[in-house]
Amino acid sequence: VAAPVDQEAASNLELDFSTFKILAVDDVPDSLKVLKILFDEHGGKIDLAESAQEALDLVHRNDYDLILMDMQMPGMD
Repeated sequence: VAAPVDQEAASNLELDFSTFKILAVDDVPDSLKVLKILFDEHGGKIDLAESAQEALDLVHRNDYDLILMDMQMPGMD
């Protein structure tokens, strides 16, 4: 059984991604735009890739703290 969520505490939660380097991978450009907006608002550095190959190229050149990736990508999942 999950503990009840303190709504007041949750609404006061400050998200700070300023120290994170994030890669988002999705073949849907609108999804990437939404992620970029969300992370930009919280100070995160986010790179975007529209294909698995582009993501692999970025991973070989950068160190990421977090990778968000669509599970069903054209050409390579």
